[in-house]
Amino acid sequence: MKPTSPAGSAPFSQAGAPVGLPNLLVLATGGTIAGAAAAPEILSRYQAGSLGIGAMLEAVPQLRAHARMQAEQLAQIDSKDMDFGLWEALARRVAEAMDDPALDGVLITHGTDTMEETAFFLGLAVDCRKPVVLCGAMRPATALSADGPLNLLHAVRVAADPGAAGRGPLIVMHQQAFAAAEALKFQSLSPDAFAAPLAGPVARVEDGGVRFLRPAGPARAPGPVAALRARLAGLPPGAPWPWVELVASHAGASGGAAEALLAAGVQGLVAVGTGAGTLHKALLAPLVAATGLGLPVVRASRVPLAAVERDAAEANGKLGFAAAGCLSPQKARIVLLLALRAGLKQADFQALLDVF
Repeated sequence: MKPTSPAGSAPFSQAGAPVGLPNLLVLATGGTIAGAAAAPEILSRYQAGSLGIGAMLEAVPQLRAHARMQAEQLAQIDSKDMDFGLWEALARRVAEAMDDPALDGVLITHGTDTMEETAFFLGLAVDCRKPVVLCGAMRPATALSADGPLNLLHAVRVAADPGAAGRGPLIVMHQQAFAAAEALKFQSLSPDAFAAPLAGPVARVEDGGVRFLRPAGPARAPGPVAALRARLAGLPPGAPWPWVELVASHAGASGGAAEALLAAGVQGLVAVGTGAGTLHKALLAPLVAATGLGLPVVRASRVPLAAVERDAAEANGKLGFAAAGCLSPQKARIVLLLALRAGLKQADFQALLDVF
């Protein structure tokens, strides 16, 4: 199959789709689900994003039984190379879909490497009132046992289900749907690649339909998140993104990386700590100095099931760090990125982190 253009609409015949089905906007970004290898038995050496969304949709005719779709090819990349420009394009199209009465939901095909980051970003930046679902694959489309077609079918079924509304972006992989804030890619080879270790899946996709395992509940902390979205919506197109980096604590750590970043003009740091967010003393010193200069620092943990809470020193303002709670370091970075981009004050960062 030939790749399509990396921009514009991708054709997909709606012939045979029953009238009255939900209307979905499909946004394609590439990834393994669109990957192609030299031979069917090759699972790990392939070119991500090789196939266009039109070919992918046509390869699964069962989709027509669940939704009517209009597809757009926003990019054809390996998701390890996700950038802010594509995030902005996705957020803009998702926001437009939320306001379009002709659309009932959004499906995004995406590589798995940064899928949880994109899903979390969209949940913060956009009021996802309608279903928004991301799906991908762990094996390329050319593989003998490709998982992409079934993941795509299940993602369409979830996106077309009214029960998916009001839950924020969902990641659908291997018959399960996970909330963006809770999802974690925890395997690099198995199709069962995602989990939500602290909460479990939101839903399972079964032969009989989509079974939601817990109610949608009210929108998360409308105050801090709504204020963030309002500020982001007021930014001009192409507004600059702040420079926020991760620095890691480990045996034999030094403060050299943090010091170099500070000297280079970094605008925010997420400290990836051990255990419950503890930091090596050599790394702690430059981070405390950074907060003294007004630079925001968020303390997170490299442990998947960690909960990083503010300790007494932080609560009393002596260290000046914010605490990531149950968020992974990469998701805490997204909170800090968007807070800085929106011009929020340092005191507001913790309120946003506490939402999750």
